[in-house]
Amino acid sequence: MGAAPTWPAWNNPPIVLYHGTLAADAVKIARAGVDISLGRPNTDFGRGFYTTTSMSQARKWAEHVGTAEGKPVAVVVLTVDRLALRRLRSLAFVRGTTDATDYWSFVAHSRRRRQASPATGRDYDVVYGPVARFWARTDSAEIYPDYDQVSFHGLAGQKLLRDRKHCSVEVSR
Repeated sequence: MGAAPTWPAWNNPPIVLYHGTLAADAVKIARAGVDISLGRPNTDFGRGFYTTTSMSQARKWAEHVGTAEGKPVAVVVLTVDRLALRRLRSLAFVRGTTDATDYWSFVAHSRRRRQASPATGRDYDVVYGPVARFWARTDSAEIYPDYDQVSFHGLAGQKLLRDRKHCSVEVSR
């Protein structure tokens, strides 16, 4: 029996993020860059540009949107420099269980169109966490299992996603 394989050495590789959308919108994003202001305001973490670390999750979302509108879909693939990403003002949630009151409180806060921090009045640049399925009632709060989201907000988040030195953008159909 041979030696067990080892994990490669950590070297801060870029993080690959996916955004499922209509094909025409994917092309616009690839050409002109991300525009945070086009995001819907009543989402888990407020108005922003939402991505995931899962290609299949992004593809499912794109198909959901495409089916509703009867249009072709694509996935925007963003490869982001982790060292540039760490400079953003961030907020992270690891769990979405019913006892993760900080997560659910923030989702309720953001879905009521108030993404900014009550303490500072400023938006977070990037928020990481699970995806809420039901959120309005504490007795029925539920996440989508194995789904995640990385959302970008405000000008600093948008600037990073438009900076070709730190973020490459491709379209996958």
